[in-house]
Amino acid sequence: GVTRVDRISSVVNARRIDVNNINMFVTNNGGFARDIENNGNSGLFFPKGTVKTPVYAGGIWIGGKITGAATDSIRVAEAEYSPEFQPGPMTGPDTWADYTDPIFQPYKVKRYSGNPSDTAHVDRDPAAVAKDRTLDPIAHHSWSEYMRGAVPYGAPWKMYDLPDPDNPSSTVQVPGPDVSGDQMIWSVFNDADPAAHDVVHSLPLGVEIHSSTFGFDRQGALGNTVFLDYRVINKSVNNYDSCYVILWSDPDLGGAGDDLVGCDTTLSVGYVYNATNTDQIYADRPPSVGFDYFKGPTVGANTLGLSSFIFYINGTDPGTPSETYNYMRGYKRDGSPIINPLTNQQDPFMFSGDPVSGTGWLDSNPSDRRFMCISGPFTLAAGDTQRIVGAVIIAQGGDRLSSITGMKFFDIKAQKAFDVDFQLPPPPPQPVVKYSTDHGTISLSWDAGSRTNYIPDPGYAFEGYNVYQGASVSGPWKRLATYDVVNGIGVVRDSVFDIA
Repeated sequence: GVTRVDRISSVVNARRIDVNNINMFVTNNGGFARDIENNGNSGLFFPKGTVKTPVYAGGIWIGGKITGAATDSIRVAEAEYSPEFQPGPMTGPDTWADYTDPIFQPYKVKRYSGNPSDTAHVDRDPAAVAKDRTLDPIAHHSWSEYMRGAVPYGAPWKMYDLPDPDNPSSTVQVPGPDVSGDQMIWSVFNDADPAAHDVVHSLPLGVEIHSSTFGFDRQGALGNTVFLDYRVINKSVNNYDSCYVILWSDPDLGGAGDDLVGCDTTLSVGYVYNATNTDQIYADRPPSVGFDYFKGPTVGANTLGLSSFIFYINGTDPGTPSETYNYMRGYKRDGSPIINPLTNQQDPFMFSGDPVSGTGWLDSNPSDRRFMCISGPFTLAAGDTQRIVGAVIIAQGGDRLSSITGMKFFDIKAQKAFDVDFQLPPPPPQPVVKYSTDHGTISLSWDAGSRTNYIPDPGYAFEGYNVYQGASVSGPWKRLATYDVVNGIGVVRDSVFDIA
């Protein structure tokens, strides 16, 4: 028979979400941040344009108990190093589509700006789509590919008014992807095949998951965040209670052996940070990476957030349904309670203190970590759908602790943007900058497109330019000059992150 490793490498596809400062592989089997088609190397690069990696692997896990079942009631599915999900939809309560069909690849699309020169909808040469396996300029699927391969299986779409090629003065309606953010990767996968459950060794739940991973081409918080939008559909005949969902990660922040982890229960975020300011990869400015629930499962009128945060080290991964479910409930792998050493009380939130102030329960033994951001419990009856929205947030401050402050600052900002359904004023288009050099000087010049082509929302207008100098491609940045439009508005107030 075909080994599990061969099975995964032969059918799973991955594409990069790379519209902002994060460059991350996303697969069609529930995993992300791991380059599974290149010897399983780390697959999240930050900052984009470098080969520095703060995360080795990530994925979604889900588990629950069959309501009223006397035996074999626990069902779980994980997307770890060898995911127990497979590409494609379910075709019945216990049947599934051919996971080797290339139509179930991850579909990468970008937002249509409304500008007639935008080519987001234009058919592309398949070879151009393949370019995003490298660090080449962003490539994406055409609308026709998306409408043909993704929409029939649940991908979001809408109608657009596009210029009529036969009559430029009029428009025609054309169906296309309903893109969240400025760039989105959509895929469908399921856990229905019992043969795929060879890590935790559970029977399948029978869930189909529609995954939209998206990001924004912006600065600040949204420029350092990737959103993970999952629609979990129970296609089985079972009713599940006491369900939990996990955002799992094996971070490997730069050098893997000096990682610490923690959580902030007020923000529903779990995160990794460096133990020192001398990281093997990031040197004296190691970033911090957070995994947040912007929208957890829904229970009645309530939306859940982080219900527990668990860490474990290499070699103590769960290997049975009960071990996995114990972690999900906020217990140790063997089912014994987790005790906070400061209170001597049971505490499902490991390392919930504040490393920046040095208070509370803190991780103090750096090593190669894995962690679980868990939300639950909730019910998932036959035919039910739960929408879960998480995010990966990264900040690089002036040192390891400043990075934690920055990550939480970005997290709060991104949460606010999500809460208003991203109804935000669009930024001006980037100017086209040219430069020339002379002895001891650099001369910059740019076009007027940012000012003249900006179509603002009511109440917002173009206000000017800031010019920054970076010590490297990832900063730190120093503002050199501000060129302000002379219009009576001298100050625009907002909160900003100071890396110092």
